[in-house]
Amino acid sequence: MFVENYIDVLFQQGSQEEMFKAFLIFVLESMALQGKEFGALSEQAIEALLFILQQDLAHKLAEFLDDIFKQLISYMTIMKSKRFYEVLEEIQEQFSYYLRQNPEQLRLFLVGLVEKAQEEYESKKFERKERSILLYRTWNTIRNITESKLYMAHYHEDIEKVLMPLFSYFINGDKTPFEDEILKYIATSIRLSKKISGVCWMLFQSFPKIIKRDGVISSLMFTALIQFIIYGRDMIDSDPGALEVLINTTLEAIAESQVEGEEVEFSRGALLLQFLIQYFDHISDPDFSQIVEVCVGALNHDNTKGYIRSK
Repeated sequence: MFVENYIDVLFQQGSQEEMFKAFLIFVLESMALQGKEFGALSEQAIEALLFILQQDLAHKLAEFLDDIFKQLISYMTIMKSKRFYEVLEEIQEQFSYYLRQNPEQLRLFLVGLVEKAQEEYESKKFERKERSILLYRTWNTIRNITESKLYMAHYHEDIEKVLMPLFSYFINGDKTPFEDEILKYIATSIRLSKKISGVCWMLFQSFPKIIKRDGVISSLMFTALIQFIIYGRDMIDSDPGALEVLINTTLEAIAESQVEGEEVEFSRGALLLQFLIQYFDHISDPDFSQIVEVCVGALNHDNTKGYIRSK
Protein backbone atom coordinates (compact mmCIF):
# COMPACT_ATOMS: atom_id res chain seq x y z
CA MET A 1 0.00 0.00 0.00
CA PHE A 2 2.84 2.38 0.87
CA VAL A 3 4.58 1.69 -2.44
CA GLU A 4 1.35 2.21 -4.40
CA ASN A 5 0.64 5.53 -2.68
CA TYR A 6 4.27 6.58 -3.19
CA ILE A 7 4.06 5.77 -6.89
CA ASP A 8 0.85 7.76 -7.22
CA VAL A 9 2.48 10.85 -5.77
CA LEU A 10 5.78 10.37 -7.58
CA PHE A 11 4.17 9.91 -10.96
CA GLN A 12 2.04 13.00 -10.68
CA GLN A 13 5.03 15.29 -10.16
CA GLY A 14 6.50 16.23 -13.53
CA SER A 15 9.58 17.77 -11.91
CA GLN A 16 10.56 14.51 -10.25
CA GLU A 17 11.64 12.62 -13.37
CA GLU A 18 15.13 11.83 -12.08
CA MET A 19 13.67 10.49 -8.86
CA PHE A 20 11.27 8.33 -10.83
CA LYS A 21 14.09 7.04 -13.03
CA ALA A 22 16.06 6.05 -9.92
CA PHE A 23 12.96 4.36 -8.52
CA LEU A 24 12.41 2.43 -11.77
CA ILE A 25 16.03 1.24 -11.79
CA PHE A 26 15.60 0.07 -8.21
CA VAL A 27 12.40 -1.81 -9.12
CA LEU A 28 13.95 -3.52 -12.15
CA GLU A 29 17.08 -4.55 -10.26
CA SER A 30 15.08 -5.78 -7.26
CA MET A 31 12.92 -8.01 -9.45
CA ALA A 32 15.91 -10.20 -10.31
CA LEU A 33 17.13 -10.73 -6.73
CA GLN A 34 17.39 -14.42 -5.92
CA GLY A 35 17.36 -16.36 -2.66
CA LYS A 36 14.95 -16.70 0.24
CA GLU A 37 16.09 -13.49 1.88
CA PHE A 38 15.21 -11.48 -1.25
CA GLY A 39 12.03 -13.31 -2.29
CA ALA A 40 9.63 -10.81 -0.71
CA LEU A 41 11.49 -7.80 -2.16
CA SER A 42 11.50 -9.36 -5.63
CA GLU A 43 7.75 -9.99 -5.49
CA GLN A 44 7.08 -6.45 -4.25
CA ALA A 45 9.13 -5.02 -7.11
CA ILE A 46 7.11 -7.10 -9.60
CA GLU A 47 3.88 -5.87 -7.99
CA ALA A 48 5.10 -2.27 -8.22
CA LEU A 49 5.77 -2.56 -11.97
CA LEU A 50 2.48 -4.37 -12.50
CA PHE A 51 0.68 -1.60 -10.63
CA ILE A 52 2.25 1.00 -12.91
CA LEU A 53 1.23 -0.94 -16.02
CA GLN A 54 -2.35 -1.48 -14.89
CA GLN A 55 -3.01 2.14 -13.90
CA ASP A 56 -3.10 5.31 -15.98
CA LEU A 57 0.61 5.62 -15.34
CA ALA A 58 2.13 3.36 -17.99
CA HIS A 59 2.88 6.28 -20.32
CA LYS A 60 5.58 7.37 -17.86
CA LEU A 61 7.57 4.27 -18.87
CA ALA A 62 7.73 5.17 -22.57
CA GLU A 63 11.16 6.83 -22.56
CA PHE A 64 12.71 3.89 -20.69
CA LEU A 65 11.37 1.07 -22.84
CA ASP A 66 14.73 0.06 -24.35
CA ASP A 67 16.17 -0.64 -20.92
CA ILE A 68 12.96 -2.12 -19.51
CA PHE A 69 12.59 -4.67 -22.30
CA LYS A 70 16.28 -5.62 -22.19
CA GLN A 71 16.01 -6.24 -18.45
CA LEU A 72 12.76 -8.19 -18.63
CA ILE A 73 14.04 -10.36 -21.48
CA SER A 74 17.19 -11.20 -19.54
CA TYR A 75 15.10 -12.16 -16.49
CA MET A 76 12.98 -14.76 -18.30
CA THR A 77 15.62 -17.43 -17.83
CA ILE A 78 15.51 -17.16 -14.02
CA MET A 79 12.01 -15.96 -13.13
CA LYS A 80 9.54 -18.42 -11.60
CA SER A 81 6.98 -15.88 -10.37
CA LYS A 82 3.69 -16.11 -12.25
CA ARG A 83 3.15 -12.40 -11.58
CA PHE A 84 6.31 -11.66 -13.57
CA TYR A 85 4.69 -13.27 -16.60
CA GLU A 86 1.62 -11.12 -16.02
CA VAL A 87 4.01 -8.16 -16.28
CA LEU A 88 5.20 -9.47 -19.67
CA GLU A 89 1.62 -9.86 -20.87
CA GLU A 90 0.70 -6.36 -19.71
CA ILE A 91 3.77 -4.62 -21.14
CA GLN A 92 3.31 -6.31 -24.51
CA GLU A 93 -0.29 -5.10 -24.64
CA GLN A 94 0.52 -1.58 -23.44
CA PHE A 95 3.56 -1.09 -25.68
CA SER A 96 2.87 -3.20 -28.73
CA TYR A 97 3.72 -0.15 -30.87
CA TYR A 98 7.26 -0.23 -29.45
CA LEU A 99 7.79 -3.90 -30.30
CA ARG A 100 6.42 -3.38 -33.81
CA GLN A 101 8.92 -0.55 -34.32
CA ASN A 102 11.81 -2.57 -32.87
CA PRO A 103 11.86 -5.98 -34.61
CA GLU A 104 15.02 -7.17 -32.84
CA GLN A 105 13.46 -6.51 -29.43
CA LEU A 106 10.33 -8.32 -30.60
CA ARG A 107 12.41 -11.28 -31.73
CA LEU A 108 14.34 -11.46 -28.45
CA PHE A 109 11.11 -11.05 -26.46
CA LEU A 110 9.54 -13.99 -28.35
CA VAL A 111 12.71 -16.08 -28.07
CA GLY A 112 12.60 -15.64 -24.29
CA LEU A 113 8.94 -16.68 -24.15
CA VAL A 114 9.52 -19.72 -26.37
CA GLU A 115 12.52 -20.87 -24.34
CA LYS A 116 10.55 -20.49 -21.09
CA ALA A 117 7.58 -22.41 -22.53
CA GLN A 118 9.89 -25.18 -23.71
CA GLU A 119 11.69 -25.29 -20.36
CA GLU A 120 8.40 -25.51 -18.44
CA TYR A 121 7.07 -28.27 -20.67
CA GLU A 122 10.25 -30.35 -20.55
CA SER A 123 10.47 -30.04 -16.75
CA LYS A 124 6.86 -31.13 -16.21
CA LYS A 125 5.98 -33.42 -19.11
CA PHE A 126 6.27 -36.56 -17.00
CA GLU A 127 4.09 -35.16 -14.23
CA ARG A 128 0.39 -35.87 -14.11
CA LYS A 129 -0.49 -32.18 -14.35
CA GLU A 130 1.48 -31.09 -17.39
CA ARG A 131 0.21 -27.56 -17.95
CA SER A 132 1.91 -25.24 -15.52
CA ILE A 133 0.77 -21.70 -14.79
CA LEU A 134 3.98 -20.33 -16.31
CA LEU A 135 3.41 -22.31 -19.50
CA TYR A 136 -0.12 -20.93 -19.65
CA ARG A 137 1.10 -17.36 -19.08
CA THR A 138 3.85 -17.54 -21.70
CA TRP A 139 1.41 -18.88 -24.29
CA ASN A 140 -1.02 -16.07 -23.47
CA THR A 141 1.60 -13.51 -24.44
CA ILE A 142 2.72 -15.48 -27.51
CA ARG A 143 -0.93 -15.71 -28.62
CA ASN A 144 -1.46 -11.97 -28.16
CA ILE A 145 1.38 -11.39 -30.62
CA THR A 146 0.47 -14.05 -33.19
CA GLU A 147 -3.20 -13.02 -33.26
CA SER A 148 -2.33 -9.39 -34.00
CA LYS A 149 -2.63 -8.41 -37.64
CA LEU A 150 -0.19 -5.55 -37.02
CA TYR A 151 2.58 -7.95 -35.93
CA MET A 152 1.83 -10.67 -38.45
CA ALA A 153 1.60 -8.29 -41.42
CA HIS A 154 5.24 -7.29 -40.98
CA TYR A 155 6.97 -10.13 -39.13
CA HIS A 156 5.08 -13.30 -40.07
CA GLU A 157 8.08 -15.32 -41.25
CA ASP A 158 10.35 -14.12 -38.44
CA ILE A 159 7.75 -15.01 -35.82
CA GLU A 160 7.33 -18.51 -37.26
CA LYS A 161 11.09 -19.09 -37.20
CA VAL A 162 11.19 -18.24 -33.50
CA LEU A 163 8.22 -20.54 -32.76
CA MET A 164 9.75 -23.56 -34.54
CA PRO A 165 11.11 -25.22 -31.33
CA LEU A 166 7.52 -25.43 -30.08
CA PHE A 167 6.13 -26.42 -33.48
CA SER A 168 8.64 -29.30 -33.63
CA TYR A 169 6.67 -31.18 -30.95
CA PHE A 170 3.58 -31.06 -33.16
CA ILE A 171 5.56 -32.10 -36.24
CA ASN A 172 6.86 -35.13 -34.33
CA GLY A 173 3.32 -36.07 -33.28
CA ASP A 174 3.99 -35.49 -29.57
CA LYS A 175 0.95 -34.87 -27.40
CA THR A 176 1.60 -31.61 -25.57
CA PRO A 177 -0.53 -29.28 -23.42
CA PHE A 178 -0.02 -26.54 -26.01
CA GLU A 179 -1.13 -28.52 -29.06
CA ASP A 180 -4.41 -26.59 -29.09
CA GLU A 181 -2.44 -23.33 -29.11
CA ILE A 182 -0.55 -24.49 -32.21
CA LEU A 183 -3.79 -25.39 -33.97
CA LYS A 184 -5.20 -21.97 -33.05
CA TYR A 185 -2.06 -20.38 -34.44
CA ILE A 186 -2.37 -22.25 -37.75
CA ALA A 187 -6.01 -21.23 -38.26
CA THR A 188 -5.40 -17.61 -37.24
CA SER A 189 -2.24 -17.29 -39.33
CA ILE A 190 -3.98 -18.52 -42.47
CA ARG A 191 -7.07 -16.41 -41.83
CA LEU A 192 -5.01 -13.23 -41.35
CA SER A 193 -2.66 -13.75 -44.29
CA LYS A 194 -5.13 -15.49 -46.64
CA LYS A 195 -2.34 -17.87 -47.65
CA ILE A 196 -0.40 -20.90 -46.43
CA SER A 197 3.12 -20.24 -45.17
CA GLY A 198 5.90 -22.80 -45.57
CA VAL A 199 5.83 -23.49 -41.84
CA CYS A 200 2.05 -23.99 -41.79
CA TRP A 201 2.36 -26.37 -44.73
CA MET A 202 5.00 -28.29 -42.77
CA LEU A 203 2.61 -28.49 -39.79
CA PHE A 204 -0.18 -29.62 -42.13
CA GLN A 205 1.89 -32.67 -43.09
CA SER A 206 1.52 -33.89 -39.50
CA PHE A 207 -2.28 -33.59 -39.37
CA PRO A 208 -2.89 -37.22 -40.46
CA LYS A 209 -0.48 -38.39 -37.75
CA ILE A 210 -2.31 -36.37 -35.08
CA ILE A 211 -5.78 -37.44 -36.24
CA LYS A 212 -4.73 -41.09 -36.34
CA ARG A 213 -3.21 -40.79 -32.86
CA ASP A 214 -6.40 -39.34 -31.36
CA GLY A 215 -8.91 -41.19 -33.54
CA VAL A 216 -11.01 -38.02 -33.96
CA ILE A 217 -10.95 -34.65 -35.64
CA SER A 218 -11.00 -32.11 -32.81
CA SER A 219 -12.85 -28.80 -33.17
CA LEU A 220 -9.57 -26.88 -33.49
CA MET A 221 -8.18 -29.37 -36.00
CA PHE A 222 -11.42 -29.03 -37.96
CA THR A 223 -11.13 -25.22 -38.02
CA ALA A 224 -7.51 -25.41 -39.21
CA LEU A 225 -8.36 -27.95 -41.91
CA ILE A 226 -11.16 -25.75 -43.26
CA GLN A 227 -8.67 -22.86 -43.57
CA PHE A 228 -6.26 -25.14 -45.45
CA ILE A 229 -8.99 -26.25 -47.85
CA ILE A 230 -10.15 -22.67 -48.54
CA TYR A 231 -6.76 -20.95 -48.83
CA GLY A 232 -4.42 -23.85 -49.58
CA ARG A 233 -6.06 -25.17 -52.69
CA ASP A 234 -3.08 -24.46 -54.94
CA MET A 235 -0.58 -25.98 -52.51
CA ILE A 236 -2.66 -29.12 -52.07
CA ASP A 237 -3.00 -29.38 -55.86
CA SER A 238 0.77 -29.06 -56.23
CA ASP A 239 1.33 -32.06 -53.95
CA PRO A 240 -0.11 -35.14 -55.71
CA GLY A 241 -0.53 -37.14 -52.52
CA ALA A 242 -1.85 -34.38 -50.25
CA LEU A 243 -5.50 -34.54 -51.32
CA GLU A 244 -5.57 -38.33 -51.16
CA VAL A 245 -4.04 -38.32 -47.68
CA LEU A 246 -6.54 -35.68 -46.56
CA ILE A 247 -9.47 -37.70 -47.88
CA ASN A 248 -8.24 -40.99 -46.41
CA THR A 249 -7.51 -39.41 -43.02
CA THR A 250 -10.98 -37.86 -42.91
CA LEU A 251 -12.63 -41.15 -43.86
CA GLU A 252 -10.67 -43.01 -41.18
CA ALA A 253 -11.72 -40.45 -38.57
CA ILE A 254 -15.36 -40.77 -39.69
CA ALA A 255 -15.20 -44.56 -39.40
CA GLU A 256 -13.62 -44.36 -35.93
CA SER A 257 -16.13 -41.82 -34.61
CA GLN A 258 -19.01 -43.82 -36.08
CA VAL A 259 -17.97 -46.96 -34.22
CA GLU A 260 -17.66 -44.98 -30.98
CA GLY A 261 -20.96 -43.18 -31.58
CA GLU A 262 -19.25 -39.76 -31.49
CA GLU A 263 -21.87 -37.61 -33.19
CA VAL A 264 -20.01 -34.28 -33.12
CA GLU A 265 -16.75 -35.75 -34.43
CA PHE A 266 -18.67 -37.64 -37.11
CA SER A 267 -20.42 -34.46 -38.29
CA ARG A 268 -17.06 -32.64 -38.53
CA GLY A 269 -15.75 -35.38 -40.81
CA ALA A 270 -18.88 -35.19 -42.94
CA LEU A 271 -18.54 -31.41 -43.31
CA LEU A 272 -14.88 -31.78 -44.26
CA LEU A 273 -15.84 -34.20 -47.02
CA GLN A 274 -18.42 -31.67 -48.21
CA PHE A 275 -15.77 -28.94 -48.37
CA LEU A 276 -13.31 -31.25 -50.16
CA ILE A 277 -15.87 -32.11 -52.83
CA GLN A 278 -16.82 -28.45 -53.18
CA TYR A 279 -13.28 -27.08 -53.51
CA PHE A 280 -11.58 -29.95 -55.40
CA ASP A 281 -13.49 -30.97 -58.51
CA HIS A 282 -10.76 -33.32 -59.67
CA ILE A 283 -11.02 -35.97 -56.95
CA SER A 284 -9.96 -39.27 -58.51
CA ASP A 285 -12.57 -41.93 -59.25
CA PRO A 286 -11.11 -44.38 -56.69
CA ASP A 287 -11.14 -41.71 -53.96
CA PHE A 288 -14.66 -40.59 -54.86
CA SER A 289 -15.86 -44.20 -54.85
CA GLN A 290 -14.36 -44.61 -51.39
CA ILE A 291 -16.18 -41.48 -50.18
CA VAL A 292 -19.50 -42.79 -51.52
CA GLU A 293 -18.87 -46.21 -49.95
CA VAL A 294 -18.18 -44.71 -46.52
CA CYS A 295 -21.21 -42.41 -46.72
CA VAL A 296 -23.55 -45.22 -47.78
CA GLY A 297 -22.14 -47.39 -45.02
CA ALA A 298 -22.76 -44.61 -42.52
CA LEU A 299 -26.40 -44.32 -43.58
CA ASN A 300 -26.90 -48.00 -42.83
CA HIS A 301 -25.03 -47.98 -39.51
CA ASP A 302 -26.96 -48.44 -36.25
CA ASN A 303 -25.27 -45.38 -34.69
CA THR A 304 -26.34 -43.06 -37.51
CA LYS A 305 -29.17 -40.99 -36.10
CA GLY A 306 -31.28 -38.31 -37.77
CA TYR A 307 -28.84 -35.43 -37.18
CA ILE A 308 -25.87 -37.46 -38.43
CA ARG A 309 -27.87 -38.84 -41.32
CA SER A 310 -28.56 -35.28 -42.53
CA LYS A 311 -24.83 -34.48 -42.44
